[in-house]
Amino acid sequence: MTDLSKTVIVLINPYNDFLHPDGKLTPFLKDLEEKETVKHMKELVATQWTPNSFQDWRHMTPNNVKQQRIQFFEEGTFGSHIYEGSFQNTDLDFQLRQREKSHLVLAGLTANTCLEATARQAFELGYNVTLLKDATAGYSKELTDAASDLVWPLFSTVTTVKEFENTLNSTEHR
Repeated sequence: MTDLSKTVIVLINPYNDFLHPDGKLTPFLKDLEEKETVKHMKELVATQWTPNSFQDWRHMTPNNVKQQRIQFFEEGTFGSHIYEGSFQNTDLDFQLRQREKSHLVLAGLTANTCLEATARQAFELGYNVTLLKDATAGYSKELTDAASDLVWPLFSTVTTVKEFENTLNSTEHR
């Protein structure tokens, strides 16, 4: 059973250049529409976000709360990253450990690059990792499927947003 108090959703690169219909990279994401990636990412964020989401965070100032909310839900990480993995040269690991988070639920772009690299780094740092295969896309359906079907199960739990939501609902009723 997942301890929800130790779980956090991390969105990787949900930038307009990937997700907006007029984005520069949107035409290159071959399975974005087929997977309904944007819809699933919105559903995912709705599972965790409430006006009190940051209420129990330690060492946060009101200014930090606003800044963290913007970065977490619009940029997808606690700081910008220039490498494929979101942990390298960022304070993401520090921020998560400060909040005693041990289970990461990851979604975002792209499936076999930044999302996968972040998941691998998280696994190597000792986090429990869940990857949501319907809240991502890639430069080809084959690359996305190879990542989600063959590679991700080696270091994470692979599921869908709906299956993750069902887990949340069943945990709430216990």
